[in-house]
Amino acid sequence: MDKNTPSYNLNVVIRETGIKPDTLRAWERRYGLPAPVRTGGGHRLYSTRDIEMIRWFMARQEEGMRISQVVQMWKDFSEEGVDPLNPNRRSVDVQPVLEGLSDNSALVRLRETWLDACAQFDEFVAEQILAQAFARYPVELVVSEVLQKGLSSIGEAWYQGSLTVQQEHFASNLALR
Repeated sequence: MDKNTPSYNLNVVIRETGIKPDTLRAWERRYGLPAPVRTGGGHRLYSTRDIEMIRWFMARQEEGMRISQVVQMWKDFSEEGVDPLNPNRRSVDVQPVLEGLSDNSALVRLRETWLDACAQFDEFVAEQILAQAFARYPVELVVSEVLQKGLSSIGEAWYQGSLTVQQEHFASNLALR
């Protein structure tokens, strides 16, 4: 079955996502997302993609974003031709960036690249950077030089007002994982 085929009623969506029915209806009314199909009797039917969208929205809210920001991010991605649900939307290979750098300089570059990905709420790229860092260096070194110093930089940027609390929460949640 196609991920876009509307097949699930409201009860299934509630069971699969844990969302409250009133919350979901408010999102549909205020933001037009998701946009379920209506049966002849007026009942909502949702697709697998709708369920994944709701989970994505809820995950961003758990990271500290307001629903209006989440919806705007979704719309911005869509306008750019990027599918927020596609984890393979782009790939990052840090190898060329790190060529010829000392270990210390490479770790600084990894940290900066990870911070940029977090500031853009790019979970996939941020996780790729960490995976590559952990593949190249001992765990203790990555934790201290990339994660701890990175989170310290994010906290300082938040304090100075150059990053939002949502960006700080996003990076913190990634680091905790």
